Amino acid sequence: MIKINAPTSVSRGSEYKGVVEIGERELKGARLVEVALCNEITYGGKEANYSCWKMSKKFSPKDARSLFQLPFDFRVEGEAPVTYKGKRLSSKWKLNVNVDVVGAGDRWRRMDVIMLR
Repeated sequence: MIKINAPTSVSRGSEYKGVVEIGERELKGARLVEVALCNEITYGGKEANYSCWKMSKKFSPKDARSLFQLPFDFRVEGEAPVTYKGKRLSSKWKLNVNVDVVGAGDRWRRMDVIMLR
Protein backbone atom coordinates (compact mmCIF):
# COMPACT_ATOMS: atom_id res chain seq x y z
CA MET A 1 0.00 0.00 0.00
CA ILE A 2 1.24 3.45 -0.93
CA LYS A 3 -1.02 6.20 0.37
CA ILE A 4 -0.63 9.95 -0.21
CA ASN A 5 -2.02 12.34 2.39
CA ALA A 6 -1.66 15.81 0.86
CA PRO A 7 -3.82 18.71 -0.32
CA THR A 8 -5.13 18.55 -3.89
CA SER A 9 -4.27 22.20 -4.55
CA VAL A 10 -1.53 24.67 -3.66
CA SER A 11 -0.88 28.36 -4.32
CA ARG A 12 2.29 29.72 -5.86
CA GLY A 13 4.67 31.19 -3.30
CA SER A 14 3.48 28.86 -0.53
CA GLU A 15 4.50 25.58 1.09
CA TYR A 16 3.11 22.22 0.03
CA LYS A 17 3.22 19.70 2.86
CA GLY A 18 2.04 16.16 3.21
CA VAL A 19 2.83 12.61 4.27
CA VAL A 20 3.30 9.44 2.25
CA GLU A 21 2.53 6.12 3.94
CA ILE A 22 4.28 3.06 2.55
CA GLY A 23 3.65 -0.52 3.64
CA GLU A 24 6.39 -3.03 4.44
CA ARG A 25 5.56 -5.15 1.37
CA GLU A 26 6.13 -2.20 -1.00
CA LEU A 27 9.53 -1.52 0.58
CA LYS A 28 10.81 -5.09 0.05
CA GLY A 29 13.89 -4.90 -2.18
CA ALA A 30 13.74 -1.10 -2.42
CA ARG A 31 16.84 0.97 -3.18
CA LEU A 32 15.31 4.42 -2.96
CA VAL A 33 12.00 6.18 -2.29
CA GLU A 34 11.39 9.51 -4.04
CA VAL A 35 8.53 11.95 -3.51
CA ALA A 36 8.39 14.61 -6.24
CA LEU A 37 6.10 17.49 -7.19
CA CYS A 38 6.50 17.85 -10.97
CA ASN A 39 5.09 20.08 -13.68
CA GLU A 40 4.04 18.34 -16.89
CA ILE A 41 3.56 20.35 -20.10
CA THR A 42 1.70 19.05 -23.16
CA TYR A 43 1.99 20.89 -26.50
CA GLY A 44 -0.93 20.14 -28.83
CA GLY A 45 -0.42 16.38 -28.91
CA LYS A 46 -0.82 13.82 -26.20
CA GLU A 47 2.83 13.27 -25.34
CA ALA A 48 3.71 14.97 -22.07
CA ASN A 49 7.03 16.70 -21.44
CA TYR A 50 8.33 17.45 -17.97
CA SER A 51 9.29 21.06 -17.49
CA CYS A 52 12.22 22.21 -15.37
CA TRP A 53 9.84 22.70 -12.42
CA LYS A 54 10.44 19.74 -10.12
CA MET A 55 10.83 19.58 -6.38
CA SER A 56 11.76 16.25 -4.82
CA LYS A 57 12.80 14.59 -1.62
CA LYS A 58 14.58 11.24 -1.50
CA PHE A 59 14.49 8.72 1.33
CA SER A 60 16.68 5.68 1.89
CA PRO A 61 14.81 2.38 2.38
CA LYS A 62 16.21 2.27 5.93
CA ASP A 63 14.58 5.63 6.74
CA ALA A 64 11.34 4.56 5.06
CA ARG A 65 11.19 1.30 7.04
CA SER A 66 11.78 3.03 10.36
CA LEU A 67 9.27 5.82 9.69
CA PHE A 68 6.57 4.22 7.49
CA GLN A 69 5.24 7.77 7.19
CA LEU A 70 7.48 9.96 5.06
CA PRO A 71 6.85 13.69 5.54
CA PHE A 72 7.59 16.10 2.71
CA ASP A 73 7.58 19.88 2.53
CA PHE A 74 8.15 21.73 -0.75
CA ARG A 75 8.41 25.50 -1.14
CA VAL A 76 6.63 26.45 -4.37
CA GLU A 77 8.17 29.52 -6.01
CA GLY A 78 6.00 32.45 -7.00
CA GLU A 79 6.99 32.04 -10.68
CA ALA A 80 5.84 28.41 -10.90
CA PRO A 81 3.41 27.77 -13.78
CA VAL A 82 -0.26 27.44 -12.88
CA THR A 83 -2.47 24.51 -13.87
CA TYR A 84 -3.90 25.31 -17.30
CA LYS A 85 -5.70 23.41 -20.04
CA GLY A 86 -5.99 24.97 -23.49
CA LYS A 87 -6.36 23.70 -27.06
CA ARG A 88 -2.64 23.65 -27.83
CA LEU A 89 -1.01 23.83 -24.41
CA SER A 90 -1.69 22.34 -21.01
CA SER A 91 0.22 22.53 -17.74
CA LYS A 92 -0.44 19.95 -15.01
CA TRP A 93 1.15 19.32 -11.63
CA LYS A 94 1.53 15.82 -10.24
CA LEU A 95 2.78 14.48 -6.96
CA ASN A 96 4.70 11.30 -7.77
CA VAL A 97 5.81 8.68 -5.24
CA ASN A 98 8.28 6.21 -6.71
CA VAL A 99 9.77 3.20 -4.90
CA ASP A 100 12.82 2.03 -6.87
CA VAL A 101 12.99 -1.76 -6.51
CA VAL A 102 16.02 -3.91 -7.36
CA GLY A 103 15.33 -6.41 -10.17
CA ALA A 104 11.62 -5.61 -10.49
CA GLY A 105 9.29 -2.99 -11.83
CA ASP A 106 9.07 0.13 -9.72
CA ARG A 107 6.13 0.63 -7.41
CA TRP A 108 4.52 4.03 -7.65
CA ARG A 109 1.51 6.18 -6.88
CA ARG A 110 0.51 9.44 -8.54
CA MET A 111 -1.84 12.27 -7.54
CA ASP A 112 -2.89 15.35 -9.54
CA VAL A 113 -2.34 18.70 -7.80
CA ILE A 114 -3.92 21.98 -8.93
CA MET A 115 -1.51 24.93 -8.91
CA LEU A 116 -3.44 28.09 -8.12
CA ARG A 117 -2.40 31.67 -8.84
